[in-house]
Amino acid sequence: MTNGAELKLGGSFTGKGVFEFHCVDKYGNFKWDAVAENLVTDTGIAHMMDLTFTGGGTQQGTWYIGLLADTDIKTTDIIGGISEATEYTGNRPAWVEARSAKVLTNSGNLATFTFDKDGTTVDGGFLNSSNLKAAPNGILFSGAAFAAGKVGDSGDVLTVTYSLTFADNSS
Repeated sequence: MTNGAELKLGGSFTGKGVFEFHCVDKYGNFKWDAVAENLVTDTGIAHMMDLTFTGGGTQQGTWYIGLLADTDIKTTDIIGGISEATEYTGNRPAWVEARSAKVLTNSGNLATFTFDKDGTTVDGGFLNSSNLKAAPNGILFSGAAFAAGKVGDSGDVLTVTYSLTFADNSS
């Protein structure tokens, strides 16, 4: 898949993922928003194809949202090959998705990060099968990078929505 985020199979099926970020300071005041369309990694595509069509692979019960600290994400990346922003409390939050028609989204249960260091730069987000931040394991399904990094400070709260939409484009 190319960066631009639409997967087209046979010209009639598309899939598109979008990350939405909203950051407020420790007092609840707006700091910044960002929206980024994702790319799906080669391992993400292989995982989806194996589970759906070949019966291979292992179903992942829960997926997790992480924060990029490197604007360069490629389809060939694996989780051990990216830089992750880890200056927040706890592990990667779960992507608690709900399905509505042809959309999977966590808009009803946002992934929440509370920064624990001033000057934390976030360059985008990713979806991975492991909740352990900075751990080089799990399946890196998708990722999206900003054109320029955004900064959070200690106590700031960042919420992330990830929506994955599928559609049949044949008419």
